[in-house]
Amino acid sequence: MADKEKLAAAFAPSIRSIKVYESGRIEYQKKFGSIVGATARVDSSGTQRGLRDTRKVVLTIEGPRVAISAELPAAARRVHEDARKFAATVNEMAMRLAGLTPQAEPAPVRDPKPARADPSQQSSSQTAELLDYLERLGKLRDSGVLTEEEFQAQKARLLRAAGEP
Repeated sequence: MADKEKLAAAFAPSIRSIKVYESGRIEYQKKFGSIVGATARVDSSGTQRGLRDTRKVVLTIEGPRVAISAELPAAARRVHEDARKFAATVNEMAMRLAGLTPQAEPAPVRDPKPARADPSQQSSSQTAELLDYLERLGKLRDSGVLTEEEFQAQKARLLRAAGEP
């Protein structure tokens, strides 16, 4: 870890905290990863009926270079709110670092090519990457980080950049 690395956000669901740095590096339980391409969410399940409490709340951060699942206390409403804010911060940072922020303009094309690429010439890795970005955008929309309008704008920008109709 760089001595001058700037902490962007931290969340402590228990004695172990989850730390995210401006570079996109994430630290949890003395392990490191990257939030680039990751999505974060808070999932709730179960019910509380009388003395029977089956509630389970989990903060999950998943991506190509990170997999974190931190169980939260079931009855701690404030902790759940903090976890949702932390997840939103992680999602916003992940989008920014991936160049998918709503304010971001399409990246300039380094190698001039025709406006519409022939789909048969597009490599399978480029197609897989495009589908991965679209899936992540969908998850961000579903989790409430992006509005439907922001999702559609980012989807259109990605498809234009890929040369899709």
